[in-house]
Amino acid sequence: MESLIDMGFTIFDVQTELLKLDYKDYISGPKPDIDPKWKGDIWEFGKTINNENIYIKIKLSLDNRPVCLSFHYAEKELKFFFK
Repeated sequence: MESLIDMGFTIFDVQTELLKLDYKDYISGPKPDIDPKWKGDIWEFGKTINNENIYIKIKLSLDNRPVCLSFHYAEKELKFFFK
């Protein structure tokens, strides 16, 4: 949440950026969610927004709706699969 506040992003801004994701933003996945409470796979993406690398982690809920688990400044170098 701190990254969102720092960027001045609202939930709408995050949704807008998520809708703009494409294959070039892909980092990894699908891979199993490490949290045993939540079954399913996660996908990791990255974007450069306002000259900052942003780490994004999403998964599909049990009813196949996308859920954003992470959207924050990258804590380490992002290694893109298709760039």
